[in-house]
Amino acid sequence: MNPDWDNLIKMDHRGKYFKCQCCEYETVLFNALKLVVFICPNCQCEYSKSTKEYTKVKKGKKVFNRSSIPLYSKFDYESISYTIIACMLKREKGDATAKWEEYTLIDSLGNYAYLSQSD
Repeated sequence: MNPDWDNLIKMDHRGKYFKCQCCEYETVLFNALKLVVFICPNCQCEYSKSTKEYTKVKKGKKVFNRSSIPLYSKFDYESISYTIIACMLKREKGDATAKWEEYTLIDSLGNYAYLSQSD
């Protein structure tokens, strides 16, 4: 366990949030107990619950445009309310045309669901 992990997760009137050591960006957390890896949405610094070291996106690595659906968007599906709490923009290695977005959703009970979007 990373001894600094618990110090990175703060609490205030918003609830629990993660404060990035690289850029000081604060991200509200929806389920801090289940969090094991965190990537800052502002600067892409990566943190791990199990390792003390953290890294930043390698220089020259292409960062895609922002996601189509904004973070923290809310919607209902089959009578369940969801909030989008994360998005990963992916592409197939060696095929620049194969791109997609994977969203992590959370409902009011803390259950997760996933949504993929592609062209």
